[in-house]
Amino acid sequence: MRTIGIIGSGTAGLQLAYALKDDFDVTVLHHEEPDEIRSGRVRSTQVHFQPTLARERRVQMPANSDAPQIRTIHFQLGGQKLFTGQLTGIATSTDQRIRFADAMEDLAKDGVRFRHGRI
Repeated sequence: MRTIGIIGSGTAGLQLAYALKDDFDVTVLHHEEPDEIRSGRVRSTQVHFQPTLARERRVQMPANSDAPQIRTIHFQLGGQKLFTGQLTGIATSTDQRIRFADAMEDLAKDGVRFRHGRI
């Protein structure tokens, strides 16, 4: 079986691991354990827009059915509304700390190895 290493277990790294796990011997290098991620700092944004959700479905990443759906978006800065708009597809709001940690544990059950350390 072919071997691949993935650096990072963010959105891209986890989706890639799901996409390749059946055809490759996958090892993901990340500097935190799942429990450290769950209790750590908030990740960039909690919104997963339609392209991300479509990619997650395509690679058979478990769905986050509890995530609230988002249909519109509003940007405000210092009390001034900058933008309001309707999304072309439903997005979801999720705590990425929980999402990423759960995905790491799910992938490990499928044989994906996680090597914890800094590069």
